[in-house]
Amino acid sequence: MSWSDVNVSEEKWREILSKIKLNSYKNLNTGYSYSHKKIKNIKLIYKIDQKILSCALIKYYKIYNLVIINIDGGIEGLVNKSIINSLILFFKKKYKFFLIKIDQQIIKYNELFYNLGFRDLSKRKRFNLSKNFDQINNELDLSNSLSKYWRRNAKRSKRHSFTIKNKVIFDKEIVMLFHQLSEIKKIRNYYDKDVLINIFKNFKDNIFMSIAILNNKICSIRAIIYFDNKCWDLLSATNLEGRKTYASYAVTYEIMKFCIKNNIKNYNLSGVDLINNISVYNFKKGMGSNLIEISNEKVYSNYSFLNNFFRLLIKFKNYLNR
Repeated sequence: MSWSDVNVSEEKWREILSKIKLNSYKNLNTGYSYSHKKIKNIKLIYKIDQKILSCALIKYYKIYNLVIINIDGGIEGLVNKSIINSLILFFKKKYKFFLIKIDQQIIKYNELFYNLGFRDLSKRKRFNLSKNFDQINNELDLSNSLSKYWRRNAKRSKRHSFTIKNKVIFDKEIVMLFHQLSEIKKIRNYYDKDVLINIFKNFKDNIFMSIAILNNKICSIRAIIYFDNKCWDLLSATNLEGRKTYASYAVTYEIMKFCIKNNIKNYNLSGVDLINNISVYNFKKGMGSNLIEISNEKVYSNYSFLNNFFRLLIKFKNYLNR
């Protein structure tokens, strides 16, 4: 009854995730990472009597003798005190100095992690929005699930002459679109060319994307990752021309139609900032989604001073990125 690393194909890994019922797309693919270029990964499983109860995709890298371990998809499957403690022991046997960062979003597990020495990276509350498709079987049901404001803007989008295409493509115009979005909102652009290529390369078999084209140029996109009967928001961007023509409503409506057609029951619309980005909240809430409080990212180290140092480092980084 312990964790072990496994060398299995991507196909076998997906089979394991399907049986356990995947909660985070970040556990889907070993090649995907937003961050450190020297990052490595291992797949871990937890078994009892040859039955796999839990699994996790671990991404890690070294800074001198310190190993930074990122479990950004959390633990999939069964989560309890023994399983979390066993994971800590797994890393204690491998590394002298290590720090674990985990994003286990379900709040009911908070006390388990706190009692084992994990600490929140932030004290600020986090929220996700999620749309349930259990009672949505056709476009009439879909329309009725939307807010009056959302339906009105979706109708307005039909007055304009952009073309909608539903296909997965990587185009330099998409890179430009994210650049334009960062300028409009005066925020940092995390989606440069390398990051976008990485995303399309590693999730190509699980991406559905809708794009709006106006005057032969992409003005809005939305993309999801889907697996079994769940999907997650992945990418979205709209420039000024797309905003004027309500193109974001058109491409998002195509995404929701895809969910109905492919029997997707839950659409995770990802996190929202209720203070600094209320317009995004209103857009997603108008889709008929529910607001859900989720747990903060947590850190653990076998040396407590590393916990405090890392939390301060993250706060400083967030301050610089404002």
